[in-house]
Amino acid sequence: MKPYEPDFGQLRKVLDKGPSDYPIPFEFYMDGRVVCPDEPGPRADLDEHLRLVEYGVRCFRRAHMHHASVRAHEYGLEFPYSHAHEARERGQQTISLNDRAMIAEPSDVASYPWPDVEAVDYGVLERVAPFLPGNMRLLADAPMGVLELTIRLMGYENMCVSLIEDPAFFKDVSSRIGKILFDHYARAVAYPSVQGLMLNDDWGFNTQTMISPADLRRYVIPWHRVYARLAHERGKVAVMHSCGQLERVYEDIIEDIGIDGKHSYEDAITPVEDMYEAYKGRMAILGGMDINYLCTAAPETIYRRCRAMIDRARADGGYALGSGNSIPSYIPIASWQAMQRAVLDG
Repeated sequence: MKPYEPDFGQLRKVLDKGPSDYPIPFEFYMDGRVVCPDEPGPRADLDEHLRLVEYGVRCFRRAHMHHASVRAHEYGLEFPYSHAHEARERGQQTISLNDRAMIAEPSDVASYPWPDVEAVDYGVLERVAPFLPGNMRLLADAPMGVLELTIRLMGYENMCVSLIEDPAFFKDVSSRIGKILFDHYARAVAYPSVQGLMLNDDWGFNTQTMISPADLRRYVIPWHRVYARLAHERGKVAVMHSCGQLERVYEDIIEDIGIDGKHSYEDAITPVEDMYEAYKGRMAILGGMDINYLCTAAPETIYRRCRAMIDRARADGGYALGSGNSIPSYIPIASWQAMQRAVLDG
């Protein structure tokens, strides 16, 4: 087992679509209760935002990562939306994409409390730098992306109707979101501690994209293209996190947006092994161990599949091992540890 020393340069080799010196882990979001249950919580002696970001760095360090994802809401960027029908308040297991509309009509656009990036505490991205071990660096996300936030604010059915009956309404909302996220990413990527942007925007259901590929190309993909360009112009990376069946837009993701790596895969859509064989050398494949699989498979079965995936990608590279989506609180600790062991065994 190689001694762990955080080195973003090894993750960068993966994102450059080549082999790293040893297996690299990758996660977007992790619940500390699973990955570092014995790690003390956020420090009371740090300021409000730094205490959250520093705790995240500690969790990523304990998980042997070479990066840490820093979440925009932890330092002040959030899009307000209605919580009146949250599933946890109803005791249900699912939530409706139609429950939360705060912008139901064009007249609601002006009255919506749009976030002000000038009020966001981007300085935390500098204050956290002394807490980054070794050559660990940050990937900065957004509070969801253009499409996901448009759905959250308009409601899914209302948004779909607007695309047909009043596309100017959809464009107004999505463009306002897109511009705010542009300003956010432009500020975040300027910090030396930030070596990449996470373009987190769920685009698909299990069988198809949430809006047509043509509408994605018209309204959403151009924003992601400029976000990726922001990163690349500074010599940094752009990683996409998006759930769902995206087969009809992978060429856009690779050739138009120019993404360095893609995260979030499900066995029910396309197993990560098949994704790797289809797209290796064109974009890095990140994670891919399906969440349902991690919840139900035996730890030794998980370990063997992870080792097989590491071996599959060893020669050509461009792969980092991790979950298909995230490590939420309900992932069995033994399953998480099986993935960790697969990486650390080299």
